[in-house]
Amino acid sequence: MSNKKTYFNNLLLTELKIWSCLKEGENKKNPYFNNPTFGTIRDNNINIRTLVLRKVLKSKKLIFLFTDIRSKKITDIIKKPTCILHVYDPNQKIQIQIQGNAYILKDKRTYHKEWLKMNTLSKLNYLNKKKPGLKIKKSDDYNYFFLKNKDLPSENFAIIKIKIDTIEWLYLRREGNRRAFFNYTNKPSKHWLNP
Repeated sequence: MSNKKTYFNNLLLTELKIWSCLKEGENKKNPYFNNPTFGTIRDNNINIRTLVLRKVLKSKKLIFLFTDIRSKKITDIIKKPTCILHVYDPNQKIQIQIQGNAYILKDKRTYHKEWLKMNTLSKLNYLNKKKPGLKIKKSDDYNYFFLKNKDLPSENFAIIKIKIDTIEWLYLRREGNRRAFFNYTNKPSKHWLNP
């Protein structure tokens, strides 16, 4: 039987499919993989939110996301870098969970390069005078500050770098689900899991 989905019975092809989906998310070709759920730990509670996947480096097992440096997720990452990314694509019936450690990137050249690539509306997310999550009186009760030099990133702009430790993949299908685990730590391995 030959069809496009035969990858699900082969660990190597499944791994290639995962990275292909992540790359599609980076390139905005797949809205589900472009907007993963990002989870951190705060006071022994799990906090999740949807972010935009900005960059994937398969060779280094890295994923990059943007955020406001004043957001609570930054404090979460500093206190406990353990994190998870979750994506479910209902069209392909694929779920992936990525576990790893998140860090705040410090490289100013990378900040500058990524800032210049962003459109004006995206930049507004980092120009709000108030930090995310503050109580406001009305839905539109916020102000933006203006940059003296529009080519320099806002001081509120931050890049999160996630070093991937593991990926767990699940494919839901009528004929029988498939589940696999990929370990990218010191002893890389891959194996099937009972779905």
